[in-house]
Amino acid sequence: MTELKPCPFCGSQNVWLTDWANPAIQCRNCHLVVDTESLMDEEELVERWNRRVKE
Repeated sequence: MTELKPCPFCGSQNVWLTDWANPAIQCRNCHLVVDTESLMDEEELVERWNRRVKE
C-alpha cells in the first residue's frame, strides 16, 4: 500500500486507514475523515487522500 501523506488540513502525521466495512482515512489529530464512495476502492481512497492542490 502507498504511504499516506500528512493530513491536508492540520499537517498531522497521525493518520490511519480504517478497516471498517467501508474503508476510510482519518486524522487522529483534527478528526478529518475521508471515506469511500460506493465505487471507490481502497487504492483510490489513498490516492485521493494524498492528492494536493499544491505541495
